[in-house]
Amino acid sequence: MTNKKFKVLDLFSGVGGLSYGFAHDDNFEIIAGNELLPDMAKAYSLNHPNVKMYNCDIKDFGLKNLTEDLQIKKR
Repeated sequence: MTNKKFKVLDLFSGVGGLSYGFAHDDNFEIIAGNELLPDMAKAYSLNHPNVKMYNCDIKDFGLKNLTEDLQIKKR
């Protein structure tokens, strides 16, 4: 039996405190983060280098980004 991981999208992510908890639990996979402030987004990327960071306004971020960049499809 395969262990499917829950996918996590960290919105308003700051430096990645919430993602830190998920990163240390094998039941979760962080697929992306979104943060408006450039310095915070950079710090997030340093803390979570394998996670796609979207440094943009949440109004400009959505399903299109996930489907095009990460091949995540709506069910």
